[in-house]
Formats: sequence, C-alpha cells, structure tokens
Amino acid sequence: MITYKGEQIEVWDAHAHMGRRAKLAIHQIPRIMAFMPDEMIARMDESGVDGVTPFAIGAGDRSDYAETNRLIAQAARDDPGRMVGFMR
Repeated sequence: MITYKGEQIEVWDAHAHMGRRAKLAIHQIPRIMAFMPDEMIARMDESGVDGVTPFAIGAGDRSDYAETNRLIAQAARDDPGRMVGFMR
C-alpha cells in the first residue's frame, strides 16, 4: 500500500514477467535471464506493491511455456491474494 494525500491505496502490478529464458532476444532490455517468484515477492515488498499479475518471460527459444505456466500457477497458490497468474 501507498499513502496518497492521507488515503491508503492498494498497488497492483498488472504487467510482470516471471520465469527463465534460454537466451536473450536481441532487443531485450533489461538483460534478465530469470525472474523467479521469491525475487518477485522480495521486490514487491521493497516497492510497496500489494499484488501482481505475472506471465511467462519470453523464452528466447521456441517453447509451449508449460514449465513456466506451472511455475506461475504454483507461485499464485503459494501467495494467494498477492499473485494472480496469467498463462501464456
């Protein structure tokens, strides 16, 4: 939560990438190879973010994203109310 003009406001990140990639895309900035659930929760806590909608990070290679979708589903189960997964 943040406080704005004395009012508590819930903060929700509706665009967050989660998972691992095999290689970077040529345009990839920042150059992140992985962003895992524990890192996401830590960053959320540091930044005052209450909830997040994570979806699969670009794999860099062909993928059906099944592994990353399972990771996101487990993260949403582990932190209900903080994560609502979006499957790719």
